[in-house]
Amino acid sequence: MPLKIGIPKKNGFTEFVSSYKDPRTNKTHANGFSVDVFCAALTLLPLKVNPEFLPFENEDGESLGTYDDLLKNISVKYDAVVGDVTIMANRVSWADFALSYVDSSVYILSYTANLTAMLTIDQLRPYFNKEGNYSVGYQEGSFVKDFLIQQKNFSESRLRAYSTMTDYHKALSNGSVAAIYDELPYIKLFLRKYGSDYTVDGPILRTNGFGFAFPLDSFLVPLISRAITNVTDGGTMVEIEHKYFGKKQISEVEITRLPEKTPSLDYFNFIGLFIVTGSISLASLLCSEIWRSRRPVQNVPSAGEVNVNGNVPIIDNQVEQQPTTSNQCVENVPSTGEVNITGDVPIIENRVELQPTTSNQSVENVPSTGEVNVSRDVPIIDNQVEPNQRVQSMPSTGEVNVSGDVPVIENQDQLHLTTSN
Repeated sequence: MPLKIGIPKKNGFTEFVSSYKDPRTNKTHANGFSVDVFCAALTLLPLKVNPEFLPFENEDGESLGTYDDLLKNISVKYDAVVGDVTIMANRVSWADFALSYVDSSVYILSYTANLTAMLTIDQLRPYFNKEGNYSVGYQEGSFVKDFLIQQKNFSESRLRAYSTMTDYHKALSNGSVAAIYDELPYIKLFLRKYGSDYTVDGPILRTNGFGFAFPLDSFLVPLISRAITNVTDGGTMVEIEHKYFGKKQISEVEITRLPEKTPSLDYFNFIGLFIVTGSISLASLLCSEIWRSRRPVQNVPSAGEVNVNGNVPIIDNQVEQQPTTSNQCVENVPSTGEVNITGDVPIIENRVELQPTTSNQSVENVPSTGEVNVSRDVPIIDNQVEPNQRVQSMPSTGEVNVSGDVPVIENQDQLHLTTSN
């Protein structure tokens, strides 16, 4: 018995139904999950049936319309319609359906791999029920479009039709749509590929599943229904599922679903991060200030005043804490400015160190201008002072004030203290 079988022309989700034409024989071949289930049922009929599959397409290979358009032509062009056709109340006026072979309901798919979605995920349901500028998607040719317009009050201008899983992923991830409404079999197939980035909510509409359609009052309806029961209850159905969907199946209860109230993230959720970040920043600042306080002072200017009190020397334009006993000298004292030294402190190559109270030093090349005040037992020799030494090339102008056991010798005559060699 020949049967003309109409099948949908699909560009995506071809795991359910697809077709191709053999160029040598010009015969159309069909395959896919729905086609294999139908063919398995035909083998259980009490009569021999030879199906001829006819895609619902034009001469250019493009679809002639929606699933509803396909079903409306069933009594004119076809003996049956086979594919992922959902059993709907409005469709039973055009065709009779055999027993469902796949359960199906409508779900919402939302991309949740970004922080913004996490922050607003608990507002998902009311958000989609309000008027707004956002758009939502659906599978091209599906009854879901009418469902969104008639029952969800969406404006048609806000609806976007997509054909493939890749289209779904791109539209959701780049924000072209806020969500996609589709049936469970397609959602499960999509989640097997992109599940880690998506969340599913639903069902928002329960249907009677996928079924094979026949002209009204067709005698094949009860025969196919009984055959489908045997296919779905046996191992044949499992083999067909593994062939097209893989061995790991996602059940309805396993689908990630939004809870009734998903707590959103707010500032308090990040308080731990703020504390850690603040502590690290504060510790870094303290370490920086401590390092700066201990860092050598460089490039002391050649003119001006340097006041040194206590045991603090200036060494190679550096400031360091020195011991109280040393034999140091003064070199390159600036020609202008004042150097005031209190305590047992000499100036050495732009360095100041604390000196012992007894030493033998001399004064050479004291600058012609400025004042050097030396108190306690501190000499100036080569710009340094030591007891029992001579003073060479004293300037004609300027003043050297020496107090304590420090001699000043002019014209290379040596003046001795009461105790000296």
